[in-house]
Amino acid sequence: MFDILTDKEVVARKAHKCIWCGEQIDWGTTYRRLTGKFNGDFSSNAWHLECSVAGNEIIDEIEAGFDAYTYQRGSTEERDVPFYTQETIDDET
Repeated sequence: MFDILTDKEVVARKAHKCIWCGEQIDWGTTYRRLTGKFNGDFSSNAWHLECSVAGNEIIDEIEAGFDAYTYQRGSTEERDVPFYTQETIDDET
């Protein structure tokens, strides 16, 4: 269960990585900052606004949580290749 402590839209003063899609949130961009406790552990995550909307669409289905960087940006569709694997592939080429 996720207990929300703060949930707000803010303007990025530096680059962040979106917890949903793994893509960069550029400075100057408005994004969602969500902080809280998940199963007793504190977390603070940045979301693209469109990724936040997508996450809200399936929140009941993923109540047990989700793997970071699993979904396509702004979509409930999972990536063909996990983001962390794609980074490894990009680094090797």
